[in-house]
Amino acid sequence: MLVAGFLSTLFYRLRNRFADLTPAIGARLGALSGALGFGFLLLLLAVVVSTLGEKFHQMAVQFIQQYFSGNTDPEMQKVLELYKTPRTFWLMMGLGSLMSLIVSLILSAIGGAVGAALLRAKERL
Repeated sequence: MLVAGFLSTLFYRLRNRFADLTPAIGARLGALSGALGFGFLLLLLAVVVSTLGEKFHQMAVQFIQQYFSGNTDPEMQKVLELYKTPRTFWLMMGLGSLMSLIVSLILSAIGGAVGAALLRAKERL
């Protein structure tokens, strides 16, 4: 995501040579690229989920159980039981997606701001 933000400012600069590219504008461009990237991945996930349906839930629960199979903590076993119910599973998928969106926006905005600052510094040399 950092690279996507940086590339968005680089491509913007290549297309608009005389535009005043500040770090704030770079952060906006980076955040936009992060949002578009997240939207693409969300669309891909939606296609996979709609294709597999309930089988996706079963595969995910099986993966989670294998991943935490060595953990004997009773609290973790309760969490694993919650994942087995479809309602809780989809709630956790939604919360995970929301967190991924936030991280994508932040990282790509940072990459865009850094890219704009570097390109601006290069311009002055």
